[in-house]
Amino acid sequence: MSTAEIKVEIFREIDGLDEFYLTKIHKYIKNILEIKNETTEWDKLSLAQKSGLIDAIREADEGHVISNNTVMSKYKKKYSNV
Repeated sequence: MSTAEIKVEIFREIDGLDEFYLTKIHKYIKNILEIKNETTEWDKLSLAQKSGLIDAIREADEGHVISNNTVMSKYKKKYSNV
């Protein structure tokens, strides 16, 4: 099916809808178009930031992590008099 045929079919389907469903379709289409035009937070990051995040995820996947409890325990001892 060509793009033109798809557009005609969509128009025919929509043309017969009552106001309630037409409004729902309109909102749905607007949401899709907004999502398509949205830039993600990832897109805003520099190459160095993206590289750092990818490295961190890889290290975590390989098991190179320290639990929050271990870190908190270490620093509670170190700064217990503060």
